[in-house]
Amino acid sequence: MLNSGLDLGLERFGVRPRQLAGLPGILLAPLLDDGFAHIIANSLPLLVLGTVMLHLYPNSALRVLPAVYLGPGLAVWLFAGGGVHVGASGLVYGLVSYIFVAGVIRLDRRAIAASLLVSFMYGSLAWGYCRSSPGFLGKPTWRLR
Repeated sequence: MLNSGLDLGLERFGVRPRQLAGLPGILLAPLLDDGFAHIIANSLPLLVLGTVMLHLYPNSALRVLPAVYLGPGLAVWLFAGGGVHVGASGLVYGLVSYIFVAGVIRLDRRAIAASLLVSFMYGSLAWGYCRSSPGFLGKPTWRLR
């Protein structure tokens, strides 16, 4: 938001796949976003999922949160296509995945309830992994986001 208003060019701090200059983006990209709508779209899920994570899994949170913060950036740096990648969507996907899987694996009612609630609230995120793009002869192809 500040970037677009003041034209600071902060996107240069995003992840640039397989470029040494893009490595700092692994740490900085989750703090940047591609516009106000994307900030709003990530803020509420991060608040809800972060609260659930810290409330239900306080001991695991110390290990999971750094992995969820750094993991998507590292994966983008290793495997993504060209361009500059910014945003906290990887954090949202990571928290949803952990809370869902932990609820399925653990056998206590609170974890199962959280798993069901997260899958109900954020289950549509699974469609975000794939997106359509023009392919051969104009037919859509699917690629990992």
